[in-house]
Amino acid sequence: MVRVGLCYGAKVTDASSPTPLSDTARRNVTWLISGSALTNLADGLLIVGLPWLASELTRDPLLISLVSAATRLPWLLLSIPAGVWGDRADRVRLLVGADAVRAALALWLAVLVATQSGASSGPALHGIVLLSALAFLLGAAEVVRDNTAQSLLPDLVPAHALEKLNGRLWSAEMLTGQLFAPLLAGVLLSVSLVSPFAVACVAYAVAAVLLVRTRITSAPRSSQQGWLEAALDGWRWLRQHPQLLRLAVLLGLFNFSAMALMTLLVLYSREILGLGATGYGLLLAAAALGGVCGGLVCPLIAKRLGSLTSVRVAMGLFVVMPWCLGLNQWPVLAAVFLFFDTFASFLWNVVTVSWRQRQIPSEVLARVNSLYRCAGWGCMAFGALVGGSLVTLLEPALGRDAALRVPYFAAGVFNLVLMGWAHRWLRLGATAR
Repeated sequence: MVRVGLCYGAKVTDASSPTPLSDTARRNVTWLISGSALTNLADGLLIVGLPWLASELTRDPLLISLVSAATRLPWLLLSIPAGVWGDRADRVRLLVGADAVRAALALWLAVLVATQSGASSGPALHGIVLLSALAFLLGAAEVVRDNTAQSLLPDLVPAHALEKLNGRLWSAEMLTGQLFAPLLAGVLLSVSLVSPFAVACVAYAVAAVLLVRTRITSAPRSSQQGWLEAALDGWRWLRQHPQLLRLAVLLGLFNFSAMALMTLLVLYSREILGLGATGYGLLLAAAALGGVCGGLVCPLIAKRLGSLTSVRVAMGLFVVMPWCLGLNQWPVLAAVFLFFDTFASFLWNVVTVSWRQRQIPSEVLARVNSLYRCAGWGCMAFGALVGGSLVTLLEPALGRDAALRVPYFAAGVFNLVLMGWAHRWLRLGATAR
């Protein structure tokens, strides 16, 4: 049984120090993790609901990839402005506003599906375009929300507690967003197509209410600088730290290949594994279970193996797991492979994000994070399009089954090349900021 004590106000201490968090810090972390858990529950419902709705409209992999690309495109276009905003504005208010906006968008989507006025009726292209537009807006709010949340945690707790609290935060997010949400989404989709979107609306709204209770006193971040100059300050800092800059590029390239595969997973599960909505939800839940386990175990692995070895283990799994999926045709094995792929991602995140949070000064943290995520997440939109396009191009020559498998083999080779490149320069020292 997984216990996420922070969600319920449990007393938290760092493993390396007997000093507990203050009552204020503990309450703040409680509301942050609780709100993030609900937000990720809503995200998980949409991660299942949007591709499934798209696949109900069409089985064209390129059209389906447009919806996934639209969700990730804001990370490329809006990360930097969101970072400047996060270093200037009240970060708690930004979180609340982003969740409120997503609640409104999820409600809009639920109404459209329920009334069959757009997304679920008419020509497939019309429905895909509408879904893509809503996905883009949801992604834009996600950029603001996620970048701000990652920049907020170091304001709430001392630096020595970051690994443990990052692990527990991500475990709570995984538990609700990628373990419970896919299971719930599968059940809701079997009841009605509108249900996941309606429940997501409620979850976003409750998350916003919880986050209102967070109280933090931090130094003013207002500045007389223009937005461009403020963004350039973040870039100058990142350019002076080439290890972080290369790590951001590496993350972007790994995410590029991962998104190409995730975009095709709905077709892979329906056509190769023969799964329905509930089976697809179970498959995603198995992947998320790897993240939940990772949140509990990966901080210990990183402590035992060291940061550098842990990251190299994660990269090795990034290479092997896509090949295993490409060769596979059994749902149970697919669930196992996805479990270990997500576990590897979690190991990567626990090490690199905690290290990054210690290196970057608070006054530029949101801006540098936004640049980092622009590189690390912005490529995902292109990965989605490349995955869908590759299947569309190869299907006439190879057939549908083989065309759906080729991107998995290609991703493994691509990740192997990245691993070789990273081996030449990757260092993760413990330099304090």
